[in-house]
Amino acid sequence: MDCWRNLLNKCSVKQLFLICLLCGIVYFTAHQIKCHDVLKWESSDIRHDTSLRYVYNPNCTTQSDREYEVDERKRFPTSIVIGVKKGGTRALLNMLEAHPDIVSAHREMHYFDYEENFKRGVEYYIDQMPVSRPGQITIEKSPHYFVTKYVPLRMAMVSPNLKLILIVRDPVSRLISDYTQLDSKKVVKNVKRQLFEEAVLLKNGSVNTDYVPVQVGLYSMYFKNWLEHFPLDQILVVDGGNFISNPYEELKRVEEFLQLKSYYQESQFFYSEEKGFYCWKTRRKTQPQCLGDKKGRTHPNVPDHVMEKLKNYYKSSNEEFYRLTHKNFNW
Repeated sequence: MDCWRNLLNKCSVKQLFLICLLCGIVYFTAHQIKCHDVLKWESSDIRHDTSLRYVYNPNCTTQSDREYEVDERKRFPTSIVIGVKKGGTRALLNMLEAHPDIVSAHREMHYFDYEENFKRGVEYYIDQMPVSRPGQITIEKSPHYFVTKYVPLRMAMVSPNLKLILIVRDPVSRLISDYTQLDSKKVVKNVKRQLFEEAVLLKNGSVNTDYVPVQVGLYSMYFKNWLEHFPLDQILVVDGGNFISNPYEELKRVEEFLQLKSYYQESQFFYSEEKGFYCWKTRRKTQPQCLGDKKGRTHPNVPDHVMEKLKNYYKSSNEEFYRLTHKNFNW
């Protein structure tokens, strides 16, 4: 007390004010350091999250800080769209991303099918994902997964509880779309082009089974491989044909499969005469969302006899696929 009394006698009012101000700054700074976010490295086995996580210090004396935890981080996907190429994977992912509880990677990861990526480990894979918050699920899509033999085993080893989404359409229609995309790239590169029938048929008139886009449409062959590693109830097969004409119906199925709260309304979707397919409205963006100009390319006119030959080629595979999925797509 004598110390403080002497200080008061010797100091002017201005000096005392400065001393009080300095004491206040020291206290405030110490409090902020005490309550500052703590950066923690959370690591677990490859089936779970491995990420940097910001957590508020529990010793902080501020009530709001004690009640609030920041948990925005990159997470291992809950679900993966595994295919099929030209089946509608991009449109599906874009529409799914409108759901407030879904975040999606904006490019194809190719983690499980590209050896150089897989060797980098699961931490690398998670680091490619978008940031999500509690209650949201992360999704990525890489259509090449579906047709790559060793991918199902790799996925099952890394995350056996993954929910897989496969969107398929009439394999003949898918083949024509695949050819159209490849042909458009040849135009850009000024490479020699082939007519559709020249690409899919041999000179003797039989189907060219060495043409990779033809092979992709043999859904049953690839699907059997997936069923060896994942039960059917972990794989949702989306009807790509119905998705084109009624996206709302298929999105509600995905919503239920992923156990998400109801979000989609039929009024969100409208057919664009200009684009030739459905666009959608979201609550997060003021402008309607549509697929890019590279979607909806003009397809070639395919002779009837070629269409019939391709339908016959895929018939047995289609029927087996119906049995495996417990669903008749009427292709």
